[in-house]
Amino acid sequence: MSGPGRGRMLVIAAGVAIAATVVAALLVTGLPDAQRQARLDERRVQDLHRIDLAIRAHARQHDALPATLDGLGEATGRRLSLAEPGTGARYGFSVPAPDRYRLCAVFATDSRDRAAGDVPEGWAHPAGPHCFERRLDADGDARR
Repeated sequence: MSGPGRGRMLVIAAGVAIAATVVAALLVTGLPDAQRQARLDERRVQDLHRIDLAIRAHARQHDALPATLDGLGEATGRRLSLAEPGTGARYGFSVPAPDRYRLCAVFATDSRDRAAGDVPEGWAHPAGPHCFERRLDADGDARR
């Protein structure tokens, strides 16, 4: 085959190759919305981890858990985000016992779907509402 027919076949083959590359890239990296949701969940975990550290600092300073998250950042000298990115809903916090507390958020993704090491230890979560249970030891440090 020569002439215009061959050129046309090359254009079609190149188009198929480009389309296959785009599809493969999307399969490997995920769709843009899924990537955005995963990044928001990573931010939620970071926020909760910082709040957790502030709660432990408060417990060591005052020998008690805080009653609420309000004012916790100022009291411990930490910059905290108390609202979920994307929705603006406040993170959940409760103290069911003098040595136990819960930190809660609503996650868009299941962290078990990510590669090992992508989620810090102790912060794995399913999609949807989830609470992390924490317990203070005698030194005011949290145990999971």
